[in-house]
Amino acid sequence: MAQKIQTLFIDDLDGSDAEGTVRFGLDGAEYEIDLSADHAQALRDALARYVVLPGGPEAVPGSRQPGVVARDRRAG
Repeated sequence: MAQKIQTLFIDDLDGSDAEGTVRFGLDGAEYEIDLSADHAQALRDALARYVVLPGGPEAVPGSRQPGVVARDRRAG
């Protein structure tokens, strides 16, 4: 007998259907939140001005988002 398992994502902000899980970090803590495509884009837009930092940006290893950069914390 075949089985089909379906995972449904529910937007953590308003309870609507979510596209998937968005992961991000802040102050050393990692967060996951299920968001619709619109809410995920709104979060990315809100964080965008903080992603490109002055002082020699470098690509973030493992990032799947093109253009995501951060400063090397080891550099003075």
